[in-house]
Amino acid sequence: MSCSPRRLKIVMFGDDRVGKSAFMHRYARREFRAKYEPSTRPELYTIEIQFDKALVIFDIWDVTPGIPSDDLVRESEGAILMFDLQRPSTYESIPRYYTNMLPIFNCNDRLPIPVVMFGNKVDYIQRKVKPQTITYHREKGLQYYDFSVRCLYNFEKPLQFLARILGDPYLEYVALPDVGEKLEMEKYGKYYALSL
Repeated sequence: MSCSPRRLKIVMFGDDRVGKSAFMHRYARREFRAKYEPSTRPELYTIEIQFDKALVIFDIWDVTPGIPSDDLVRESEGAILMFDLQRPSTYESIPRYYTNMLPIFNCNDRLPIPVVMFGNKVDYIQRKVKPQTITYHREKGLQYYDFSVRCLYNFEKPLQFLARILGDPYLEYVALPDVGEKLEMEKYGKYYALSL
């Protein structure tokens, strides 16, 4: 068992209001932040997660759309691409974020860093981005998860994926990260309860 912590620098991209800050807020404050507060500059979140073989420290940069971030991307070891399953335009933006990173790494088609992509708000009754239309991750060899910041569906998977691909492929959580309570979903309202 390794005792020395591993530090990973990750960049996170996605359109406004897809849930990036809410995702980080879960780790930072262990609560769900429903109110949208736009970011005006890249924000750094440092998250420590204890896995069975190592402590992994994630330095995650929430990159604001339209703000120059080449240096952040160039120094990163992995990336997160997030979109909103209720807003198809946010999924349509994912190829742009991916493509914008290519010249920073002097690549034409595939990034040399691992990328995890996830669609947030899977807990809504009527998702507008249907599973059969989510294909970009297959085209580029990315990991994809349906996801919910609100009800914590697949919440632990993106960071575990990055820790495994950038370190030990067999890393397991000692305990799932404490990110607050899973919110109850209304059975017949805007949300539905996922069977987790």
